[in-house]
Amino acid sequence: MSNRLPPAARRLSPGGLTLHVFQLNTDARAFYAHHGFTVIATGDGGDNMENLPELTLRWSPARTEN
Repeated sequence: MSNRLPPAARRLSPGGLTLHVFQLNTDARAFYAHHGFTVIATGDGGDNMENLPELTLRWSPARTEN
């Protein structure tokens, strides 16, 4: 995965971004965690073709105080 993906995705989705990753994909999980994504839900794999447990990750922009 390109390290440029999150900044580009953030520009295209300034209000936040949600994605899914398989729990077993530790490289992807580390990549997204490094870029500020957090786990917001888990699944048992019943909703995907591979029947593998998944995580739903979310990145939200930081709130600024005025």
